[in-house]
Amino acid sequence: MENVLIVSVVKHSDKNNNKAYILKNTATQTKCRTFRELYQEAIERCSDAQSEIINIKTIQISKSNSFDDSSIEISDENMVWSICNDLNFKYVQFTIDDGSTATKDASNSKPSGINAFSVLMSSQNELHMPDKPVPLSGKQLTGPQRLYSDIIDWASNIDQGWSLDTLDTGKEVLSKLSSALWYIDHGHEKFAEKCCRIPECFQRFKGYNEYKKLRHKTPVITSEKLNDVCLSLTKCLSFPSMSLPRHTRLASKIEALLSCLTKYKEKLQLDNFRHKHVYQKRDQPCRSTSGDSTCQFINPTILVDKAFLELDKKT
Repeated sequence: MENVLIVSVVKHSDKNNNKAYILKNTATQTKCRTFRELYQEAIERCSDAQSEIINIKTIQISKSNSFDDSSIEISDENMVWSICNDLNFKYVQFTIDDGSTATKDASNSKPSGINAFSVLMSSQNELHMPDKPVPLSGKQLTGPQRLYSDIIDWASNIDQGWSLDTLDTGKEVLSKLSSALWYIDHGHEKFAEKCCRIPECFQRFKGYNEYKKLRHKTPVITSEKLNDVCLSLTKCLSFPSMSLPRHTRLASKIEALLSCLTKYKEKLQLDNFRHKHVYQKRDQPCRSTSGDSTCQFINPTILVDKAFLELDKKT
């Protein structure tokens, strides 16, 4: 799959310190791997570029085309340019020598800007929450999206987040938690009736499934589906990153919910077993005409109650 970067090539002269754009803010689709290869692709697009202009003086990447103090200098032209994706940078600027002056020895040059590798390593240590869903233009978030967004807000108050290399784990944990709460959205009262009250911290997450407003059937909670939900939450708790101290509070909340759902699932399974094996599957009917019924013969009488005699007269 091709990737798009906004590439600029600037000609630099050490003699008068002037700069002139050879290629300015041009969207470039590339399949190459390194910044050097990206430069070669870009320079080939310049109609006035000279073949001898090949000395790359500096490489800068930035989030905007201003290349301000937040821009980062790439020290190695053979570095893979995918670092731009990791840092969410879209702009690349190559500054090259125009050949009028000799290139300074690399040992005498002083690195300027921020080292990209250092920034990438520091960004790996930063903690992040998963991104919230964004509604399509002219539309609102769906019920599951609103729930997931609120789950992220809730989690950010009790959890520090995930590093970039484990952020996918964070997305899955909060996504599975949101799916579990969506499934039981309408059943909080039923859980309480069965002495399986939903933990207090999750009591706020209900009313998102507006099935009555949408004229849908009332959702049914089954032991089979609830078992799948419990397995998903168990998998989330088994991730190595969830055992870190910074995730202790979040993990304990999920464990409490998992315990509640497991208890309710076991009650449903017991009810299903009784219904299928105790009440229905018998060698003989539960009741018989001889043992569970009575028969009594009442002799007719000539004595008729006065109320019935008056009734006969009226008819």
